Amino acid sequence: MINRRTHITKLIFRKNSDFIRSRFILLAAFIFFPSVIIRAQVINNNGAAITVTTGAAVVAKDMTNSSGAFNARFLNNGTINLSGNYINSISSITGGSGTYRLGGNWTNNGTFNYDL
Repeated sequence: MINRRTHITKLIFRKNSDFIRSRFILLAAFIFFPSVIIRAQVINNNGAAITVTTGAAVVAKDMTNSSGAFNARFLNNGTINLSGNYINSISSITGGSGTYRLGGNWTNNGTFNYDL
């Protein structure tokens, strides 16, 4: 005859140890593997108000600030790192006291106000 209590206890212990082992492996992966930087390819502001706060950094290829139904407003008080171009279109406003690092061209057909 099978002792049900012993069988259930072994089953519960096995499930708990599997759970603990999987959590340990997940924790070890976070500790030992370096973090991955996720980079945006293109930032396209179409009529919104976007703010980069002090201490924040944005990394992307290109950025376009263009007005849609509303005037686009981009305020940078942090750091913008673009490997490509920045385009500030007609009726769009760019401002702030942050840093812009461009690998390409700055095209300003709108308004740029330092320290807006």
